[in-house]
Amino acid sequence: MARRFDVVTASAGSWVFKPRGQWRTFWNAGDTPCEIIEVTSPAGFENFFREVAAAWGDLQKFAEINKRYHLEMDFGSVPKLCERFGLTFPKL
Repeated sequence: MARRFDVVTASAGSWVFKPRGQWRTFWNAGDTPCEIIEVTSPAGFENFFREVAAAWGDLQKFAEINKRYHLEMDFGSVPKLCERFGLTFPKL
């Protein structure tokens, strides 16, 4: 089943609500560094971001981290997103 992707563009100073249980991704579409405030409840999920940052480029480790946090990632959707938005990602 094909997933429908809604694209939300957030400019500097914007807040974006990402409801629990929905597929989502985010990236910095600009050329300058981006800072993100991620408010997550309950506590503990912030460690997911630390672990993913430390494993960047190792897709096997990324998949293991997702599993540990009970997350699903559609790795097959990544090349299409990268092509559509001119993004780069480690080779799948």
